[in-house]
Amino acid sequence: MSILLDLFSSASAETVEGLTGESPIVSMDGEISGVSDIPTPITSTKVTASDGADGEMIIYMPINIATALADAMLGGDGEASDSIDDDGLDSTKEIVSQVIG
Repeated sequence: MSILLDLFSSASAETVEGLTGESPIVSMDGEISGVSDIPTPITSTKVTASDGADGEMIIYMPINIATALADAMLGGDGEASDSIDDDGLDSTKEIVSQVIG
């Protein structure tokens, strides 16, 4: 599992840098053992894989990170917000799509 997390971390950093022009620091601080341990509010993006490696995964992202990335993608300063709109959700889906792709 460590190899997969390292790959995901690297792909996440490269994707965010490509979409926003800013180089993020991505770290994996540990595992969450249950849904009650997930900080809220969050966005969740369900990814379905097929064609050889069939399965599903859900990517959770705190809203303040999702909105900051969305703002940076749209040319802003990367300002975070406590609420997310449709553009922010679309940006979150795009980020996850780029990382997984």
